[in-house]
Amino acid sequence: MKTEMTPHYKMYKHGKQWVYASLTTVTLLSGFGATPVVLAEELATERTEVSKQSEPDAEPTPNVTDPTLPLPAPELSPEPTTVEYSSDVKVTTENNLPSEVQVNNAPEVTSLDSTKTQQENTTKAASPVKEKGPRNGSGDVHHGAFTKADFTFDSAGTTITGFSSTFTSGDYKNWDGVLTFAPELSDVIGIGASAFASKAIDSVDFSNLTELQKMGDSAFAGTSIETLNLRPLRNLQTIGDGAFVITNLTNVLFDNPNLTSIGNNAFYNATNLTTIDFSSLISLQQIGRSAFFNCTNLQSVIFDDLPALTSIGLQAFSQCINLETFKFDNLDTLTTISDNAFFQCKKLNTPNFDNLQALVSIGKEAFNQCNAFKTIKLEHLQSLTSIGINAFASCTSMESIQIIDLPKLTTLAAQAFNNNPNVKSIEVDNLPLLTSIPNDVFYGCTSAESLTLTNMPALLSIGNHAFYNFHALTQINVDDLNASLNINSTAFDSVKNNGIVRPTNIGNALITAQKFVDSINSWNGYYQNDSTWKIAGTVSHKYLDQFDHEITVDINNEPITPWTQWGLINDQYDAPSAPLIAGYGEPVLESGTLNGAMTGGPQEIIYRYQALPLAAQTVTIYRVDTNGVEIEDPETIDGTVDDDLDLTPKGYDNYDFTELYGSDLPGTSARLVPDLNWLRADELANTTLKLGANNGRSYKFVYTAKSTGGDTTPGTGPNIIPGDNTDTSTPDGKPTPTPDNTTPETDLNPGKLPSSGDSTDEPTAQPNVSKVPSKNPSASNKRPNHLPGSGGNTTGTNRTTDLSAPTAANNNAQPTTGTLPKAGSRENSAPRTLGLLLLTTILGWFAFIKRRQS
Repeated sequence: MKTEMTPHYKMYKHGKQWVYASLTTVTLLSGFGATPVVLAEELATERTEVSKQSEPDAEPTPNVTDPTLPLPAPELSPEPTTVEYSSDVKVTTENNLPSEVQVNNAPEVTSLDSTKTQQENTTKAASPVKEKGPRNGSGDVHHGAFTKADFTFDSAGTTITGFSSTFTSGDYKNWDGVLTFAPELSDVIGIGASAFASKAIDSVDFSNLTELQKMGDSAFAGTSIETLNLRPLRNLQTIGDGAFVITNLTNVLFDNPNLTSIGNNAFYNATNLTTIDFSSLISLQQIGRSAFFNCTNLQSVIFDDLPALTSIGLQAFSQCINLETFKFDNLDTLTTISDNAFFQCKKLNTPNFDNLQALVSIGKEAFNQCNAFKTIKLEHLQSLTSIGINAFASCTSMESIQIIDLPKLTTLAAQAFNNNPNVKSIEVDNLPLLTSIPNDVFYGCTSAESLTLTNMPALLSIGNHAFYNFHALTQINVDDLNASLNINSTAFDSVKNNGIVRPTNIGNALITAQKFVDSINSWNGYYQNDSTWKIAGTVSHKYLDQFDHEITVDINNEPITPWTQWGLINDQYDAPSAPLIAGYGEPVLESGTLNGAMTGGPQEIIYRYQALPLAAQTVTIYRVDTNGVEIEDPETIDGTVDDDLDLTPKGYDNYDFTELYGSDLPGTSARLVPDLNWLRADELANTTLKLGANNGRSYKFVYTAKSTGGDTTPGTGPNIIPGDNTDTSTPDGKPTPTPDNTTPETDLNPGKLPSSGDSTDEPTAQPNVSKVPSKNPSASNKRPNHLPGSGGNTTGTNRTTDLSAPTAANNNAQPTTGTLPKAGSRENSAPRTLGLLLLTTILGWFAFIKRRQS
């Protein structure tokens, strides 16, 4: 029993020693393993580096160009096909497979149009790439770009005249229809007449014809091209007649800065074409006859900027029945719109002719049957001389016609505006050279209610049926016209009865009006008083201000409509008195009578108004000492714009006037009182301004306290002007002298708006001053003009905080480097202390046990 206990006891003792040793090790690791200080930025950087280093290598990408890699074995057709080219070079391919894939150990052959290396071949996908099929499905295809060997040329060798016989007799019958010109053709300058007419061409690539200048007549007529991209042809100058008569054409892309003309029938009958953009054709001068004739699906033509265009040819856009948009806005050089140019463009929106200052003629039927037109306004066209037959006829939606101020118009052709049944008004005015209103010119405008014919001193005749069938006409306005004017007896055939003619004056215009009345009544047999046409006059008010300007709106911008009454000659009238108009005084009758008889023509009753003075903006005058302390309460000045503002400095027993400052004009602000920006304005002292010219500026008179007499201590008053707490005096009480170079850049002159943000002559004046003080502000109401600092002078001087230097409150602190400290974790010493304490306790306990055992 004892024998067994003794080794057990020893094992137990050794076990306790192992426990103590373990605890000691753990304690040491805990005590001396305190967390070190770690800088966040450095840690982040280290982690990033570790991450990069420990990033697992990506799976290596196989080298697809490695010739040792095996290619997938496609299913191959057992029988190869041999294609012969014009150069007698044979290319062996498999049906429907790329020629690069070698089959049955066939010898490698390099094709004419494509040389492939073995390295390139291995990059192909496992599945074979299918080429575009031949047109007839026989398997023979002409590959790649066409070279010189495929074409014929003119004697100079610079114009392509067609396909070569070698191609047409051989590969052409199996060609896929893709025409691509090879780079070796870059010196070609022309494609000849009918060069590719009626050939089986589906698409064409002009990218390499960089020097092409001329596209010949019918060059591609009758082909099957759908998208025509002419943009690569930067040197193209002309497109010949019928060059692209292609019915399949859906899109044409222009970007040809040297193109000067588009020939006759160039895109004739391209019924699938929808949009044309000419905006890049800066050299285009003419669009030929029928160039886009019968393009029935064409909807938009963009003419935004064609600075050289002079002519739109005969029938150029005729029968484009779906054309809606055609802008004339920037065609400053356009001189001619030819006959039928837009004939039957039934959906075309009303064009704007205002900028066509070079336009000389509008041809016959140019806009005939443009049924979407709402109005025609030919006004201020300084070069227009003629308007052709039926030019604007049968525009069934047209509601008004204005032919105004055309100083060179000599020809207004017969039927020019006939058969427009929905026109309500017609105005013809200021045509000084027009001698005749021809036959049938407005024939059939059955809804016209008013007609104006004025300022045509050369007008000698009005032709047959010129205004025939005006069933709704009730009023004609005329001036004196020409004393020799002859009105044809049928000019107003079948017009409505019981209308009026209104002369514009009671002189020669009254004589002209009588001619119109007599012609209408005699031809139509209107002899009864209730059916005859008569001469009418008007009586109306006219309101003038003190400057002879007619008053049309009041001070609140509300419209003013003068009273007007019209009637026949000798009809009596009784005019009301003039109304009061906001912003004006009582009206005074200047001319005319308030009641009487109509005399024919316009009669005016003129009233004179005096504009009431407008209230001026309030001005505030501040009077302060050099410390910004108010000497007295601010003075506010109100009045009208014509009142005077006296800027003479006020005298004080204890102060001398030193400087004058004016505020910049206050801008709009959400604050109740806008901040002020003080500008030096000494030159305005002792002057007088108008309050209206002052525009609401405020002024600050600065005074220096005298050295003797009374209380001269500066800064003792209770009121300090807000935003101006800067001391401008020296320690001895004298004002700080103003340097000679401190003259402000912006002078404050009467009626002149100073530039905001200019510097002032007062060195320490604040650029933004707080709101205007009340009459008795307390010192505690002063408003700071900067954020408060953590100590130091807060008297309002401009201070700049230097983060790189220690402040006065912390002079013993370590100087900084001017940068922010890095972020990191603080070292924790508690684990170390606890570990040392635990270690000491264990060691002491162990020593105690040993000693006891011994």
